[in-house]
Order: sequence, then C-alpha cells, then structure tokens
Amino acid sequence: MQIGRRAVLAGVAAGLAAPARAQASPMAEAFTGWMARHQVGGGVLALALGGRLVRLEGFGGQDPTQRRPIWSLSKFVTGLAVARLVADGRLALDMPLARAMPRRLARHGAEASPLAQVTIGQLLSHRSGLPRSPGGEEVPGLRAALRFRPPHGLSAEDLAPAVFATAPARAPGEAYEYSNSNFLLAGFAVEEAAGEPYAAFAAREVLGRVGIRRAALDDSWGVLGATGGWSLSAPEYLGLMLRGLQGETLVPPAVRRWMEDPAGKATSADGSAFYSLGLLGRPVTGGFNRWHAGTWRFRWPAWQVAETSGTLAVLAADRSAWFAAFAPHPGDAAVAELDRVLWTGRRAEPAAPGADRFDAVLDPLR
Repeated sequence: MQIGRRAVLAGVAAGLAAPARAQASPMAEAFTGWMARHQVGGGVLALALGGRLVRLEGFGGQDPTQRRPIWSLSKFVTGLAVARLVADGRLALDMPLARAMPRRLARHGAEASPLAQVTIGQLLSHRSGLPRSPGGEEVPGLRAALRFRPPHGLSAEDLAPAVFATAPARAPGEAYEYSNSNFLLAGFAVEEAAGEPYAAFAAREVLGRVGIRRAALDDSWGVLGATGGWSLSAPEYLGLMLRGLQGETLVPPAVRRWMEDPAGKATSADGSAFYSLGLLGRPVTGGFNRWHAGTWRFRWPAWQVAETSGTLAVLAADRSAWFAAFAPHPGDAAVAELDRVLWTGRRAEPAAPGADRFDAVLDPLR
C-alpha cells in the first residue's frame, strides 16, 4: 500500500492502537477474514461509536496512525470547501461556472463551452453531463502529463487543459454519471472564489476547522487534487466525517437542506441512494447512512509507478463511523463484500467504554 510520507502521529501510535486489541472486535474479525479471502496483504481499520474513537488497528505491518492517500474520499473535503464558501456568500449551489470561475474559463478558452452553464450543485452531485472516462481515462490529462514528469512533479493544474476540453456527454442535470472531472472543476471553482490555491484553503478552512493539523495533499499523488489527492490517517478521516457535518461551522442550513434532499440526485433507477456534497447517502430511520469508497489502480512503468490500494468510509445515522484502507485492491466486487461484512460486524460490535481517543489526534473543533 502506498502511504503518505508524513508519520505525523507517531508519538501517540502506541497509545491509540494498543487499546483496540483489549477485547475481541467483530469488525476486526470480519476485516481480517475478508483480507484472507481476497489475498489483501495490508490494511487499517478504525471505528468510532457515539462520536468517540474506540478502535484503531493495523494489519500486515500497517501503522494505523500514519497518513495515507484516501483517493476519492477526498471529494468530501472538496464538498465541504464549497459549503464553506457558500456560507461566506462567495459561491452558491445554483451558480453556473460562468459566474463561479470566469477567469479560469477564459484562460482555457471555454467561455462558450457547455461547461459554462453547469452549476456548482451539479458538479457536487455528478450531474454535470461530463462522462466518467473521457478519452478512455478516469482522470483526464494524467497520462499526457506523465510523459514529461513523474506524479510527484505534477499538480492538478497540469490536468486543467484536458478537463476544460472534455465535451459533456449529455445536458447538465439530465442524469447521474460519476466523473472525477466534476470535482476537479469544483476545486478550480474553490480556487477562484477563495483567491488562493485549493489545497491551502481546504487545509485551513475545512480540515483545520475540524481539528486536523497541518493537512496537505499527498506527496506522490497530490496531482489528483480536489477529486482524489488528499492524504489523511484513519482517525483523521473519521473525525472529518463526524465533525464536518456537525453544526453549521462548515455546512450552513441551506447547504444541509440541499445535501439531505435526494430529489434530483439519485444514483440508480430505484432512487434508494443519492450522491451529494462528495458522499453517497441513503435515508434511513433516524437520518441518513453516508459512505464513499476510494480506488486507485494505476501503472506507469516509465516512472516505476505501480499503485493498487483502496479506502472505504461509512458514517451511519447513529453517528457510528468506520474507515478501512487496504492494499492491494482486490476489485470492486470484493469492496462491495467488504462493505457488507463490516456492516454485519458493526451490528455485533460491543459498546467500548473509555476515553475518547480522538483527543490524541484532533484539535478542538473551531
């Protein structure tokens, strides 16, 4: 598994991880069983109950406190960055890109493009009309950029020309189609509205506000930017999920109403799930279950790049939350199985009394 190079929590690693082994954990047993079935060599599992971090464990030699790429779980960071700018009146969910980023559109000669009429809300619900794999790649422009520099030498700006050159496959708002281009564009909108680089704004105004210290894009894969470039530890991401939607610090009432309204955001014909603000959701008794998976399987022999790893995070309506990271990535069907077995393990998980171990990882919410 590729992991971030910032072992920022090493000083508290033993104090965090050791208590997770104090009693048997059905979720940990489900996770290790899944790893064995699918020949997954390394993994991390974290669990929060009632808003408290109660379990944190690494398997196959993995340090569960170390930052690692979270891939598409980064989209929630971007959604919260947009929400923060909406709260400040600098963006709006119904604002078209022609108003949200006129200078960026002009820079890439896209003022008359259909993209100019796509709204911020359509980006955040994958309803812009942009295809999932324009030109056969899920991150437009990456392969072209890699001809000249390795991943760590690139930034999302190197992808911008290909993103703005992508033609929508259908009219904005017509249908759901997951596309990394949507959140790359949302990141560019954040930059123009904030007047500073996306990563700096999100690190301070999103991750910093939920207590995550000195956050940064991943050393190697920061090129994936607003769609998949962040590097966080398991407890940091759980803290983001739990605190990011708490109160109105990041998500003002208008954005929360939009986020919790499934209308026009369904991801399937039966309408049982919807996509909003960087998370999938499903209405259940007592609120919403929310989740997202992250995947990166990419080879580029010229730069000796061979990445295959994944992440999965869930926030249940009862405020329990869990995060899993694993490598190698065993395929989408296996990850769907992991989701099922972790839900089963969660239902059997005993309450875990004791201090909230988030206190060793996160600063106070601000």
